[in-house]
Amino acid sequence: MTILTVMAARSAPGSERRTAIMLIVVSALFVIAGTAIWVAGGDPMGLLAMLFFGGCLIAGVMMLVGPYTRAGQILAILGALGMGAGCASLAIMAMAGVPLGWRGHPAVAIPIGLIGAIFFGGGGILLLVRAIRRSRRNRRP
Repeated sequence: MTILTVMAARSAPGSERRTAIMLIVVSALFVIAGTAIWVAGGDPMGLLAMLFFGGCLIAGVMMLVGPYTRAGQILAILGALGMGAGCASLAIMAMAGVPLGWRGHPAVAIPIGLIGAIFFGGGGILLLVRAIRRSRRNRRP
């Protein structure tokens, strides 16, 4: 953990702080596993894990920093877009016929990937639009 994360963790309420730390730890483990799978075997599921759980890791840091801070808002956008990118990649790879193992059967992977991409990616875009509108509103005299 960086010093910024530790300082932010002190300001988060107890149970939210524990949840955020648990999300960071578990997501980091999945990112590490995905990296190992991707680098060692070139398996595309490793890339999907890195993207999706990288977004989850960012969301955990956002929970520690606080969603209403400027840094928290930026982290929320990045986390949602990361999770959306992982889901979209799942759908795209399944449609392209990339072998994803038994969990990546196209009949399952395509709808799940598309739903996740719309939910997380769309949420990230909405958060970005909201942040831009707020910054423009604050700049007006």
